[in-house]
Amino acid sequence: MSEASVKSLSFHQSGATLLWALGVLLVMSIVTISASRSSSLSVRIAHNGVLQKSAYQGAESALTKTLERSKMLITSDTGTANTDGNKVKTFSATSLGNLSLQGSIEALGASDCPQLSTVAMSTELSRDSGGVTCAAYRVTGGAVVNGTAVRDSHVVGVKIFIPSKEVVEFK
Repeated sequence: MSEASVKSLSFHQSGATLLWALGVLLVMSIVTISASRSSSLSVRIAHNGVLQKSAYQGAESALTKTLERSKMLITSDTGTANTDGNKVKTFSATSLGNLSLQGSIEALGASDCPQLSTVAMSTELSRDSGGVTCAAYRVTGGAVVNGTAVRDSHVVGVKIFIPSKEVVEFK
């Protein structure tokens, strides 16, 4: 081939290979970015699930600790709760890593006791004779994952049998 024919061939190329390569590169970039975003979202969803389970376990732990403390506060012989003049006693938050736990005991008042068919009671303490009353309390335990909006709370009711001769006070 002569030099003139080589020059004429080079002027007739339109760069189709370059356009195809750029198109393939663009498609691969879009697929890569999409896969990266999808995996990032999956990681955030999984992390949120872990935080929610931590808050659930923290709330259970706070509820258990509050129930243990309630046994010290509430005397079963009179049903009186030492709540420092309030109907609600709140325990200060405890930190466990990134969890903040708190609990409260709320005095709901005196009420009739449920009939106990499995427990033998003397006649003077039976419900029918009016010899027993119950003090009702609401015990709450909660947890908050610090730095997030994740929180959980658990509530349980507690009734304590009290002889009716005693005066039920909620201090």
